[in-house]
Amino acid sequence: MAAISRTTTTSAPRTFSGARSDYTRGGDISLHKDTRLHERLVLQFRTEAFNISNRPVFGPPNASFGSPAFGVVSAQANQPRILQFALKLIY
Repeated sequence: MAAISRTTTTSAPRTFSGARSDYTRGGDISLHKDTRLHERLVLQFRTEAFNISNRPVFGPPNASFGSPAFGVVSAQANQPRILQFALKLIY
């Protein structure tokens, strides 16, 4: 293999920013219950949870060679657990 000069045109990028980051894994869940209030009225109670396991996914390490923070992981790539509740009237 020979070194590629800076003027050579290639189809691949020179750096892969996400090459050393963890893959994103998360589980979302949604539950709902329908309650019939009248012949044409339905009340729906909804619960949604995002990132139900609350597992952190850390961002890639700092790739600035020569920087004091080189190789330091200082960010989280996903959101923490989020719960939301809703009532929906269907008519």
